[in-house]
Amino acid sequence: MKFRTTLPPGYKLSWQCDPANPVPGLSFSTMSNVEEITLSGTPTQAGTFTFTLRAVYKESVTAQFTITIKPYFNIIVQQIEPVDQRAPGLPPRPRNIYEGEYCRFEIYTDHPDGMNARISWTVTGSVPGLVVKPLKGYTLMNSPIIFIEGNASRAGTYWVEVTAEDIGGHRAKERFPVTIHPSYCIPRIGFDRADIEWDITLLVYDIKSAMEIREIIGVRVERSCRGTPKDVRFKLYLTGLPQGLEAIRNVETDPLPVNRTTYDLFRGWKTLTDERPVLDCSFALLIREPFRVADLYPGKRYSVEICAVSEDGYTFKSNFTLRIFYRLYPLTILDLKPVSQLPNPNHIVPYDLVAGKQATFRFDYLLTSDHPINVTLRLTFSKNEWNLGPAQCKDGRRFKIVETPTEFYIEQWFLLSPTSGERTTRIFLEDTIDDRVCFPVPKNIPSVSVRFELVKIGRRAVDELPVYMRFQTSFSFRPWPSIGNIKLGYFLMDDPEGSIATFYFTDPVYFPDDLKQYISGIFPVTVKEVRFIRYVGRTREDGWNSSRLSEEAVEAGVDRAIVIVPHNALEDVAGAGVIGCVFGGSPVAYVDEYSANDEYMPVVAHELSHTFGYPDIYYGIKFPVNFCKTCPHYGYTRNASSREGCSGVPYVLGYWAYFDEVRGGLIRIGEYNRTHDIMACGDDRNHWAYHSWLTVARACSRFEDPPDGLIVSLILFKNGTIIGRPFTRLYNHSRPFLSTNATGNYRLVLFSRDGKILRSYFLNITDESFKIFGTDLETDFTHIIGVVEWFNDLGKIELVGPDGRVRFSRTVSLNEPKVSIEYPFRNMRLKRGKTYHLKWRGNDADGDNLWFNVQIRRSNESSWMI
Repeated sequence: MKFRTTLPPGYKLSWQCDPANPVPGLSFSTMSNVEEITLSGTPTQAGTFTFTLRAVYKESVTAQFTITIKPYFNIIVQQIEPVDQRAPGLPPRPRNIYEGEYCRFEIYTDHPDGMNARISWTVTGSVPGLVVKPLKGYTLMNSPIIFIEGNASRAGTYWVEVTAEDIGGHRAKERFPVTIHPSYCIPRIGFDRADIEWDITLLVYDIKSAMEIREIIGVRVERSCRGTPKDVRFKLYLTGLPQGLEAIRNVETDPLPVNRTTYDLFRGWKTLTDERPVLDCSFALLIREPFRVADLYPGKRYSVEICAVSEDGYTFKSNFTLRIFYRLYPLTILDLKPVSQLPNPNHIVPYDLVAGKQATFRFDYLLTSDHPINVTLRLTFSKNEWNLGPAQCKDGRRFKIVETPTEFYIEQWFLLSPTSGERTTRIFLEDTIDDRVCFPVPKNIPSVSVRFELVKIGRRAVDELPVYMRFQTSFSFRPWPSIGNIKLGYFLMDDPEGSIATFYFTDPVYFPDDLKQYISGIFPVTVKEVRFIRYVGRTREDGWNSSRLSEEAVEAGVDRAIVIVPHNALEDVAGAGVIGCVFGGSPVAYVDEYSANDEYMPVVAHELSHTFGYPDIYYGIKFPVNFCKTCPHYGYTRNASSREGCSGVPYVLGYWAYFDEVRGGLIRIGEYNRTHDIMACGDDRNHWAYHSWLTVARACSRFEDPPDGLIVSLILFKNGTIIGRPFTRLYNHSRPFLSTNATGNYRLVLFSRDGKILRSYFLNITDESFKIFGTDLETDFTHIIGVVEWFNDLGKIELVGPDGRVRFSRTVSLNEPKVSIEYPFRNMRLKRGKTYHLKWRGNDADGDNLWFNVQIRRSNESSWMI
């Protein structure tokens, strides 16, 4: 480096430097009587050096200079473990080191020779638990890189000084601190969901209970340690719930509340250890006051906090967001009017108890919703115009009657299904058999106030609609035929104390063989099987509702059913001395247990014959003459044309026969006065093989199980109204199809999904169809029940009236419901005396409501229903 003044060339100056040798290894040239001076040489020391030059020529001038000599190489210290990984493209970032944690420092130089440089290293100062290591294959005397690594064993801050020297004598030095933090372990909380949207519409509409729509939150608490792991003892608290919202740990145990809004979720201290560093728990939120904690969509939002408090006082908090809302479903009432006075046709009601009683209504509505909803129907009657029947409703009815000084009203809850367009449903308000119906008897025909209420706590939506009540005459059941190989089922009725200890046949397994032998012997038919269905109670709703039992029999796959009842129980419903009966042509027969045991065969056979529509012909007692006309098999009559009636025993195949219960088998005899028709009665135990079963047998002899079938069930009223009952699929059934060769004024038509006619069945509905069987008493309804063939592409079923107008139509859903049994498992053996909780799952792709019955069948085909 050269230094000169601003004087013109040729001036000689005298120079001085302070200090004389400012940079180690560098020196000035001659400094006396020269125009300029030179500082040159080889630097021997890195650093920044400041010096002052003074030049003298008559006068003196001074200047200060700074020279920086960079080192030949530098030492670089880098922490490579532990580090935090950052975003891609960014280098890792060193993080704190804790006791017991492995750490590693990489120390190298920026020597010009790079990895080929041979560096001698000297390290002074140490960190407990860490050691110095050269690169593999080198020593500390020649390694281009060294490492300081190990498990830090003691907290503190330690200084380390590193000196590096290459073979040329160039040296570098670096001093740096290493801080070791004390180790710690704390609990941390995580949720299965951070944001929860809770729709409680089903709770608001009382479709489901609070327990059914509870919201379950999963919580995970895990031990978060830095350094040496240790046990963490903690408590877990839930806080921040609004009033009206409650937390339970599970369905059985409530967590102990610390106060009104704080819950101890683990009910005490829990410990996270090396063996169990994670604990999972869940709790359920229950809504006790829906309209306090929720609101119309989008609802109310809450921030709920869960905190873990360790034994040493550390608190970790985490929050999740809870939004609670409900929706209101638009309900439009289009029409409500009575269609007849009939009671619910699913229930048997004596004729004299239903005459003049209004019980069935047509209800048209629109409901836009995602779910069915419960509503209340209230019919209000003025006491000035209406009289209440003498009997009082019993507890357990589906409806109730409330009286005020000036009026009374009938109120019933029922379920409305969603609609895509106008929809009609039927409301049945009567369910009785032996007591007076609780309906008003009109003095005239006044208007009636009908009110539908959707009731919510704190809110009320009311839609009122006036309706004029119309009363018509009563009607009852009419029997329907069944032909084919016979499958029989039976029920056992409990005694008043709810047990079956008084029955002679306490084990239903032994019933089928006895009954099957007798029926097959006395009647020329094939009894394919006899199965136990289930126990029934003695209450009206359970045991004496033969229409409901009939439906269960159909669902169980049997043609006829027998209910064996406790001794004298029939007297309560059918009169003194009755040992067997059939209500209204139902396919279910009732038999007293003593008669089932002592005279089991003829009494059961007699009642089963009733289920096929054949009347009593008690010997020597007249019965309506129309049976003589319609039942030509009765060969011995007094006067078939007489209005007085006819009596006698039938003539069957030219001989008379009876079943010998002692010797067994069908015995033929020639004297008709010694035997009696199965529908008659006598002092001895010899009974006829009834001609009705011969009629059935002739059809059965050439009958095989048809393909899958469908039971079509309709109720036709005189006023033209038609109620559609559930249509039931039959698999491997023993019921015949309706004839396609018959003639009639009504036509049942089956259409494919593309509108093609698959089958047409003609039905003849006349005035006789509306009479109670065996009498001249007229009703205003009749059943249309029959089995039609099932087609996989069946799309619609229509009933066409005499005028060619479609009177009823039902569309077949596209998808078949799917049912899977989840418990018991397949091939699982059920043990006597144990309690099992059955579980199944059903779904329907069309969104149709599903109804289930449960049958349990043994390997020997005996079965029962739940």
